[in-house]
Amino acid sequence: MKKAFAHLESHGFVRKVSDEDAGTYVTNVKYRLQIRDQAARDMLEELAALGVAALPTDGTPNHDQPSPDDPPSPTENTPVTDLFS
Repeated sequence: MKKAFAHLESHGFVRKVSDEDAGTYVTNVKYRLQIRDQAARDMLEELAALGVAALPTDGTPNHDQPSPDDPPSPTENTPVTDLFS
């Protein structure tokens, strides 16, 4: 654990605030943003695997509105309360 926190500290993800009980660390904004971005990527991959979301193919988000000619998604007409039952 000590080596892992030393690595995180050297890369600006955490900072040591105390040496008590082998050290106390606080996460920096950089670490929280990294974790949030990774969680979002993992969530989108899971949703894509379920067929609920499509991943962008070129790495950029797709904010286009669906065309009226596009087929409806399987959950489009499903009430929100029925999605998780």
